[in-house]
Amino acid sequence: KVLQAQFAALLNSAVLYQPGKTDTKFVLAAIPGADMAAALPLLKVKEQEQQVAVKEVAWLKTKNLPQLNAGYINQSFVGIQNINGVDKSYAASNRFSSAMLGLNIPIFNKANKARIAAGKINADAVKQEYDALLKQQQSMLQSLLIKKQKNESTLQYYTQTALPQAKIITDNVNLQFANGAINYLEWIMLTNQTVSIRSEYINAINEWNTTAIELNTYLNNQ
Repeated sequence: KVLQAQFAALLNSAVLYQPGKTDTKFVLAAIPGADMAAALPLLKVKEQEQQVAVKEVAWLKTKNLPQLNAGYINQSFVGIQNINGVDKSYAASNRFSSAMLGLNIPIFNKANKARIAAGKINADAVKQEYDALLKQQQSMLQSLLIKKQKNESTLQYYTQTALPQAKIITDNVNLQFANGAINYLEWIMLTNQTVSIRSEYINAINEWNTTAIELNTYLNNQ
């Protein structure tokens, strides 16, 4: 009830919600592959940062290239204009055009070369960060897959061996106690063994769910 009240407070609701009855074992829709580590949002951000850094270096390099400039002007002179000592009358329909062509060659580009060198260092640093983060996530994913196999083997042991044996022990102990073959203290000691087995099974379920939910994180980014 305390948890329900806290959850309702988070939702700003007066309704006390409770989880629906579902299978205690989390169902993993698929098994993620090693390549899915690169799809994590954090790695996508690093990949974009790497692309931006490379493009920034390419943009800085263009500043060291010659720049070709071209221009075209078309205008009119309305009224009387003196051309070589002769007055002539011009209307708006009389057009005069001129063109300009130029070439800018950068000579003093030492500062821009320094920016390019700094940009390359930054791009290399971002790439190294991406590679290190990718290896880290791939290692984590591989560890989770190994834990998943271990958890599967543990659950298989409990469902196929330990829990059936615990049920047999419980039935026999109850029958012996009812027939007076064992006393109450003996019944408690034997029953505690079966309770311990069921408790360990619950812990195994919890470990499986934790691993499976973490693996599901990689699947949700596809």
